[in-house]
Amino acid sequence: MASISKTDLVTHISCSSGVDKATVRKIFDSSLEAIKTILEAGQEVRLIGFGSFVPQKSKERQGLNLHTKEKITIPATTRLRFRTSQELKDRISKTTARSAKTSHQKKTVQPKTEQVKATQTEKRKTLTLQGKSKNA
Repeated sequence: MASISKTDLVTHISCSSGVDKATVRKIFDSSLEAIKTILEAGQEVRLIGFGSFVPQKSKERQGLNLHTKEKITIPATTRLRFRTSQELKDRISKTTARSAKTSHQKKTVQPKTEQVKATQTEKRKTLTLQGKSKNA
């Protein structure tokens, strides 16, 4: 899969909006800088319909140097997490479903009792549709 560069993205926005590339680049750069500043302050950035950037603090903890087996202290840090919006997830899954020739999604496994109940319900529906009743 090919990746899109910042220049490609600016060109695409410019073409779709009718605004010149220089203006789009300034707005794009200003937007990214604003997002960085907000994240540096430890605040969440929510882009409705796209997702949220969430800074998460991790505590200092003990680790192990695998080469020397020596205990080390891993310092506290702030990590950045991106949570995809449901709208974007749905849009991407529709796109990939259309392009995929076969489905490689995992099947959900139901507990045995739920499988039996589901099978019995399906049999009842089939019998009812065929005009036979359960008591017959």
